[in-house]
Amino acid sequence: MKIPYHQPVVNYSRPTLLRHGGFPASLAERIAGENRILYAEVHRNSLLVAGEMLESLLGLGLVIGILGASWLFTDWFTRRMYYRCRSCIALNAKRRSHCRNCGEPLP
Repeated sequence: MKIPYHQPVVNYSRPTLLRHGGFPASLAERIAGENRILYAEVHRNSLLVAGEMLESLLGLGLVIGILGASWLFTDWFTRRMYYRCRSCIALNAKRRSHCRNCGEPLP
């Protein structure tokens, strides 16, 4: 009479550890193995979070760089196109000889 070989039931969503002969591991071995699996999963998740944080910081740096470059360009453009009145700090076109707000002579 042949004894049927019974395959161990494997739940692929949560792996169980088997000993070398295919027998289920003891509770202590199974807990230790699950702790190793959980540690590896936590480590992988922390790397994913670190990658997402790095991506966010790079995006923030890009936004700050774009805003800084536009500020420099705007500042350069206004210095080339306008005079600033020394008494009221208003911007005046270079074609003007006197301030449009206070009437002071422009440089």
